[in-house]
Amino acid sequence: MNQPRVQGLFLSGGQSSRMGTDKALLEYAAGSPEVLRWKASFDSLSLPFYWSQRPGQYPDGFLPQIMRVMDQNPASGPLGALLSAHHQDPDAAWLVLACDWPLLGASDIQHLLKQRHPERAATTYLHEGFRQPLFSVYEPGFLRTAAEAWDRGQQSLYRLLHASDAWEVAVLDAGKFLNANDPDQRAQVLTQIRTGLSPHHFRQSDH
Repeated sequence: MNQPRVQGLFLSGGQSSRMGTDKALLEYAAGSPEVLRWKASFDSLSLPFYWSQRPGQYPDGFLPQIMRVMDQNPASGPLGALLSAHHQDPDAAWLVLACDWPLLGASDIQHLLKQRHPERAATTYLHEGFRQPLFSVYEPGFLRTAAEAWDRGQQSLYRLLHASDAWEVAVLDAGKFLNANDPDQRAQVLTQIRTGLSPHHFRQSDH
């Protein structure tokens, strides 16, 4: 039996209110916006890459080399964006990726896919005891169930993932599983890139 093909879905439809600027367009070590860095990572693995965004979020013709999925539920969080992608291609498995993982890359995608169990609802990274809904592969069966739950008013991707029989994968490097959601966290990430300091160093220095 053929496995459903995997397609990447880069989420950037939020308001980025804490960061104060569009996180998808921030630059870190690679010298290019995060959305282009992640597209290059998917390209290196010969995987299709789609950019989820709100209607009207970017000007027409902006970064035309990237395929789009328009979020038809722009005020409903990641689940609404994922279901928009599922509606566009219901036979695909979607690897959902948040726009605020600046230290992760192609090796983390590859590791997750090597551990993929397509007979399960999803394959997800497990970090600090929690499933990571924004770095997971969602199979078509899960997405059909999620669409039914959506119709009943459920809008939490995390809750649906937590309740599923998802296959859990240990992260390659817990120190790189660091979100950058505000200017302070971005500064920490940039310092870590420059100096090689671990996130543990920053947690200690905050006390």
